[in-house]
Amino acid sequence: MGRLEEHLVRLFGFSTFRRGQKEVVESVLAGNDTLAMLPTGTGKTLCFQLPGYLLDGLVVIVSPLLSLMQDQVEQMKAKGEKRVAALNSFVDKEEREMVLRSLHLLKFIYVSPEMLQSRFVLQKISQQKIALFVVDEAHCISQWGYDFRPTYLRLGTIREALGNPVTLALTATATKEVQEDIVSNLSIPEANVMVYEVNRENIGILVEKVEEQGDKRERLYTYLSALKGAGIIYVSSRKLAQSLCSDLLNEGYQNAAFYHGGMDTNDRILIQQQFAGGQLNLIVATNAFGMGINLENLRFVIHYNMPSSMESYVQEIGRAGRDGLLSMALLFYSDGDERVSAKMIEKDYPEPAEIEWYLANRDTILDANSGVIVDERIERLREADRILPKADGERLVERKERLAAYFETRLKDKLHKLWRFREWIHTARCRRESIAVYFDQAPSGGWDMCCDNCGLSFEELVQKLPQEINRDRHYQGWKAELARLFGEEGNIIKHEK
Repeated sequence: MGRLEEHLVRLFGFSTFRRGQKEVVESVLAGNDTLAMLPTGTGKTLCFQLPGYLLDGLVVIVSPLLSLMQDQVEQMKAKGEKRVAALNSFVDKEEREMVLRSLHLLKFIYVSPEMLQSRFVLQKISQQKIALFVVDEAHCISQWGYDFRPTYLRLGTIREALGNPVTLALTATATKEVQEDIVSNLSIPEANVMVYEVNRENIGILVEKVEEQGDKRERLYTYLSALKGAGIIYVSSRKLAQSLCSDLLNEGYQNAAFYHGGMDTNDRILIQQQFAGGQLNLIVATNAFGMGINLENLRFVIHYNMPSSMESYVQEIGRAGRDGLLSMALLFYSDGDERVSAKMIEKDYPEPAEIEWYLANRDTILDANSGVIVDERIERLREADRILPKADGERLVERKERLAAYFETRLKDKLHKLWRFREWIHTARCRRESIAVYFDQAPSGGWDMCCDNCGLSFEELVQKLPQEINRDRHYQGWKAELARLFGEEGNIIKHEK
């Protein structure tokens, strides 16, 4: 057993690395800036946690996903690591101040990119010895990434303010264009770029073409009756998430729940915890769900509506089968689904009249005490206004034209990704092969449970899926759960009155 394997066993209890992990860890420990593209579910967190323990100094992890950040901090604490904390909008002022006072005692600090915009926070962190600067979900730094976040564009400057520490950028989905953007924007031109095949061999891929939209629901019920274990059903809208979940509850799926970004934060966290703990086995969700979930035995992911891009699809199906066992990715498609998705995309981008209104009122909008409610489209405008350089003597009408051109380019790119995904749905070619080609990879081939275009059927795949606990089991409280886990009720210690 090598030295790294010894550390792996000692620190994490694992005897072997998953594909790509050891190579990434070795690159970081050698002092190399590294961009690693690893498939969803292959343990990217270990790629910075292991070297973090072996290096002297603080590990700074930047993540845009607050729920994932909180989840990872709690998981580390549950395993006995007390030198970890998070700084994000979930953290109140008092706790934030306590964390900043205790930075010298920490080993890992998870920070949102928004929090790093604070000069005070950045100054406090820069006073520490930084062992490793980690950018999670690094595709967010690219304007051509499927989930671009303008606040990520400043991470190159932030890295410089921290003394240009060894940097590890992690992502599961990045085309060559996006990879080049990541390296450029982080100012790590000599980075080791380590790209691993996006395809997960243990996920069988099925596309079911349904003639009428109304037939989807009946087909869904039929398939769900044959499936066991935990699963996610992705839908296109908040309204559909609620209505479909209501129908499933009426059909007898009592441990189903819906999830979307418009819900109260505490409700979302509760559903995540219940799903991870087994009280819920079926979630009907928009694409807001999944990033904060680390459920090893998720057996299936169903797309009731088509996703907006190949990147989204690969991220979402990658949440299944993290235990390495066979799992299912099933997508329903009806003619016209792409038009619904296109409308959803178009709704995200401001129209010329909104740009004009924003420019006329931006001073008021930027005032925190203005009382103006800022929706997502206005927030996009504000961020775009920040990142687009201003020309000397630029007039208001010129600014409007530049902003309009910027959003038009972004919209065209999003719609192009949507239409490329539609082509993938209609292809007769091996679906895994097509996914590899999309990400500029050479497909390895030879998969046992491949896809519908290679002859795989739902019935065949269901027969080979691992046997799981039936999802119709009802959660009946902690006493019943203990009895189920440890034996008859008589084995539970009872306190007599």
